[in-house]
Amino acid sequence: MSMTELERAKQGQACASAVWDEHYERFGVGMPKWINKSLAYWQCRVTELEAAEKQAEKRHMTLWETLTDLRERFGRLIEQMDHLLADQEAADAKIDRLTADVERLQAADVPTLLKNIEHDANGMTCALSGPKQMKEVKHEGK
Repeated sequence: MSMTELERAKQGQACASAVWDEHYERFGVGMPKWINKSLAYWQCRVTELEAAEKQAEKRHMTLWETLTDLRERFGRLIEQMDHLLADQEAADAKIDRLTADVERLQAADVPTLLKNIEHDANGMTCALSGPKQMKEVKHEGK
């Protein structure tokens, strides 16, 4: 049984890879250039033959099959673009919210903010200390 050119290239790639592995196990570093070049050649050859094989399969497609295939690919690309756009819009909205928060904080009067926080904390303390003050706090909230 004869091997196809792609099978021979894959066998050459496997041999070059085995030589590379053997050398690496023995010496660890200092890989000779011929091993790297041989492995690179066989990897390129396999890739080239696989691409040619795929292209040959597509050559036998009818015009209708080609158009259908392109329409499906285009649809997938549009879906990916929609997802990316949604992610981008969500990120932009988050950035806008954070920017607004930073601008508010920069424009705010820090002593007033601290007094408000202190007042809120005191109000909660008073609310927990007795029923009369709790009613006052509830009334203030309305």
